[in-house]
Amino acid sequence: RGRFDLSSRVQLYGRIDNIFDARYANRADFAFGSQRFFPGRPRTLFFGVRFVE
Repeated sequence: RGRFDLSSRVQLYGRIDNIFDARYANRADFAFGSQRFFPGRPRTLFFGVRFVE
């Protein structure tokens, strides 16, 4: 996660989730004789621009 101020009123921000692109379970259920597996997110990038008043 990071932020960079371009000026006193404009900010760039961003975040990287799962930077090494590891495979993992976000959730797994073992109930009523069935099994369910919910894989986690792959590498994900978020970024944006924020204008401050």
